[in-house]
Amino acid sequence: MDWKKIVFAIAICLIYIPMVFMAVNTFFPEAPRNTCYKFYPVDKNMTEPQRDEYNQDMRECEENYDKQKTKYDGWKFIVIMIISIIAAFVMLIKLDKSIIFGLFFGVVITAFTATINYMESRSVIGFALLVFLFGLIIYFVNRMSKD
Repeated sequence: MDWKKIVFAIAICLIYIPMVFMAVNTFFPEAPRNTCYKFYPVDKNMTEPQRDEYNQDMRECEENYDKQKTKYDGWKFIVIMIISIIAAFVMLIKLDKSIIFGLFFGVVITAFTATINYMESRSVIGFALLVFLFGLIIYFVNRMSKD
């Protein structure tokens, strides 16, 4: 393999990864906001039950925010996996080796990074897509080793 193909593969990889994350951030622009931490009322006349009620409201708000954020992150992870699966199918087409290897490393790095970033989403669909992508990568590597 000559140096031009390596440079082209690196270029494709380096463009693919931010493109996927930019796409996801473009289509999921409104992240849930944590509005739970309001100004804590400093009132010496506030009774213990009033403080407990205020703290309970804050805990419930935080739990609701965490659920919304987990759902939001789960959808982002699913979309990243779908884009990566599509790119993996493109790798199976007979293209120039530099394109195939650039996509290969881009897909692998993107899937790994997305999994680390959205691990807390615990998305069952995202996990199934990741397993499917893993199978595609295994198939691809096996096919490439025979060429």
